[in-house]
Amino acid sequence: SVFAGPVGVDDIEAVIEGPGGPAMPVIADLAERSLIAVSVDDRHGRYRMLSTVRGHAQHLRSAGSERRHAEFFADVAEQEAALLYTADELRADRRLDDIAMELRSAHRWARQEDPSLAARMSTALDYFSHTRLWGEPIRWTRELLPLLDDDDPFAPGAWALLAADAAHQGEYATARALASRVIERDRVGLVSAHETLQDCALYEGQLDEARGHSTAMVEIGHEHGDEHALVLGILGQGLAMAYRGDREEAVELFRRQISVGVAPTHHAWLRFGLGEALAEEDPARAVEHLEQALSIADSVSNHFVAGVAGIAASSVRGRLGDPEQALPGFLPVFKSFRRNGNRSHTVTGLRNLVCTLAAAERDEMAMLILGGLQADARRVPYGEERDRLDAARQGAVGRAGRDAVEQWLDQGAEGGHAGALDAAVDCLEALNAGAC
Repeated sequence: SVFAGPVGVDDIEAVIEGPGGPAMPVIADLAERSLIAVSVDDRHGRYRMLSTVRGHAQHLRSAGSERRHAEFFADVAEQEAALLYTADELRADRRLDDIAMELRSAHRWARQEDPSLAARMSTALDYFSHTRLWGEPIRWTRELLPLLDDDDPFAPGAWALLAADAAHQGEYATARALASRVIERDRVGLVSAHETLQDCALYEGQLDEARGHSTAMVEIGHEHGDEHALVLGILGQGLAMAYRGDREEAVELFRRQISVGVAPTHHAWLRFGLGEALAEEDPARAVEHLEQALSIADSVSNHFVAGVAGIAASSVRGRLGDPEQALPGFLPVFKSFRRNGNRSHTVTGLRNLVCTLAAAERDEMAMLILGGLQADARRVPYGEERDRLDAARQGAVGRAGRDAVEQWLDQGAEGGHAGALDAAVDCLEALNAGAC
């Protein structure tokens, strides 16, 4: 009854043993008497205690059951999280997905009874939570923070998880403050903190600062044999080059380092970086690399990387040929980001959509979305992105007139960022249905 949901026999035996030895005979006996339910999928059998039985049995279990359960699944979270950075990424992803109910229950118990154990779980789940767009560990960790001692060895890992979320939400000052605390302390959460600071700098156009954090991750990667840190550092270095306008240098970096890393997501990130770097000089090749990145990320359920690559591929495809044909590719990503609240990358995607809509001469919708984006000053466009948005606006003025464009911008500003996202989803759904 200590288990929250369906679990495999190995997990049951690791937490509790049946009377006199292995649990399997006891499980079989309970299943025969319909006291537990059994399900079998393509991977393994799973066992779940019926809620009425659990309600009775939880009063009979030993006092240490919750602790053994929480400690075991904290160990599993750490082990599987480490495998996400390896060629076993898909298997680790499936394992963590399978035990989500146990992680939820274990973290809830640990927050009240052993905050350090809860912080250890938060640290382990940082990467999985953000790449799979699973927001629950972020909420758990917010609840944990007031209960956690600042000098706890796993506190920096909890801060790193919340720093990454703040960056995704566009709360850059909070993200910087939390990530800087991590860097001041020790190596727990250090790579995640540098990644967050790098991302904040890229969002805000502080390209030298971004390059500094990228270089720090490359150094960590070489010093500790950390392939994940190395890939993130190379990615950040190349993107900073590309966004500064040094695209040839960025292309050369990515082509030279394209095989670094062992996890599928590593390969997806570097393909994405190469596609971004090629977007201006060779858009056809850029789309090929971005679609490869999307396919690889999808194969391991990395929804975040798939979304970023999908937005980039649709945007470049719109510049390459018929922008009308590129528009449907934006919809699934926006629906995912709206569901999971990734504000920073939603802004990037909406800006790309504005340019694609303008290229298709759908000026009213483009300017309504742009008006909503301009009402939120947290992420100011810079470089080539700013130039493309200016060109989209001027193109709309040339076709519809300045007064109409100003009216659309003002109307969009009333809804802000959230209104712009809703308008984009509604427009794209109407396009798919042939109603727009």
